[in-house]
Amino acid sequence: LSHQKEKLSSHNMALMEFKGGIVRTASHSCTIEVQADTEVEAVVDGVVAAQAVKRMGDDVKIDVKGDKLILKSGRSKVSLPIISGVELDKIESKGTSYSATKIIAAIRRVAYAAAKNDIRYYLNGVNVQITTDSGIDVVATDGHRLAMFHIEDGGEFSNAILPIYAVPMLNAEHETIVFGDGKITAIAESFSHQFAGIDGKYPDWNRVMSNPPHTVEVDRTEMLSALSLVASTGESSKMKAAILQITKNSLTIKSQVTDGSPSSEAEVEASADAELTISMNCAYLIDAIKATETDKVSIRFAKDSSEKIRIDDGELTQIIMPMRA
Repeated sequence: LSHQKEKLSSHNMALMEFKGGIVRTASHSCTIEVQADTEVEAVVDGVVAAQAVKRMGDDVKIDVKGDKLILKSGRSKVSLPIISGVELDKIESKGTSYSATKIIAAIRRVAYAAAKNDIRYYLNGVNVQITTDSGIDVVATDGHRLAMFHIEDGGEFSNAILPIYAVPMLNAEHETIVFGDGKITAIAESFSHQFAGIDGKYPDWNRVMSNPPHTVEVDRTEMLSALSLVASTGESSKMKAAILQITKNSLTIKSQVTDGSPSSEAEVEASADAELTISMNCAYLIDAIKATETDKVSIRFAKDSSEKIRIDDGELTQIIMPMRA
């Protein structure tokens, strides 16, 4: 298990099964399989086993003695009671397969905008929509902001909502991703992850994707520095507002203070074709600028402080709604 420890301990699994050279862990919504050099066959408590493996050295050996599964690493040893009469389902990747590289990269770039523990459960994930004509759209939103990454290569129609907890488990080692039968399966050479998709209807995000008519362009690094300064003073809140004042040659960011806290102001050089003053969520702006991968950031806006702003970097499109007074 020396190279697979992180895979096994990345999620709280109810059970862990050793069988046929495979270690399999499972919960109601996720199954993980990794290859292991062992002939042991047993099922044990998955949470306890995963934590034990995580805390042991790099070379974990597995053995069975009576009704106990023994995990050894150096001088450390853990004995786990074997659970009898239980067999976990194997991962079966039914559906349409795609190269995982671009899709996983897109999922990871938009995931920051997904909701966390929202009562609107279908927002607690990343929506992947695949069509033959329109390509692949990977979208995340919490209802106040949205991030969308478009991939030109499409395929057979498929739509799935990947739970947000699954995103950190996806990485560059996964070679294939399969959508079908209500599941998303990510397959690598020596391990696989399978997640139950969120069963719900994702919002029609295309309704907010219109392009506002005006543009201001700023330096990415300068914008992040200015936003970070404003975020570091004033009210302590994730919903802290920043006042953006856009003129032809500059963009000024001010902290919006209502409780007598210290205030701050920062100005960055900009090029704009219109003027606007608008109140935005400071943390949301920082997340959006960080998500871009270009030196210059283009922000599109309308001459209406109640309208959204749109940020594009050529691949990633982000929408942020303004804060209400």
